[in-house]
Amino acid sequence: MVLTALLAAAGGVGANIWGQVSVEDFMQNYMGDFMSTSRNMYADQKLQQRFFGVEMNIAKEQLYREDVRDLMELTVGRMDVYLIVGTLMLTFCIEWFTDAEILTAKVPEWFRTLFLVSNFSAV
Repeated sequence: MVLTALLAAAGGVGANIWGQVSVEDFMQNYMGDFMSTSRNMYADQKLQQRFFGVEMNIAKEQLYREDVRDLMELTVGRMDVYLIVGTLMLTFCIEWFTDAEILTAKVPEWFRTLFLVSNFSAV
């Protein structure tokens, strides 16, 4: 009997407290750190989604920049090789022009002309 009287008294006090405090007030003031409303959770999810989207855009731009950097390194590396080969070809062509051995050699005139035109075109 004593137990039922205590429970009834406790129930009366609890009902009296809930009558004075609204659920929204209780959630915001007393349980704000422990429980969130659906509106707060939705806003938090939207904010996290936007932050994740921004982070993904940053990562995508970094990958794009890295790809461009790699392509530029490949191009510059190949240009070094092309420069060396072009310099050697130019050296050979100028040496053939200045040597004048083709002019004194016993070759047909058409071959001499073809060689000189090809050599001049290569320069």
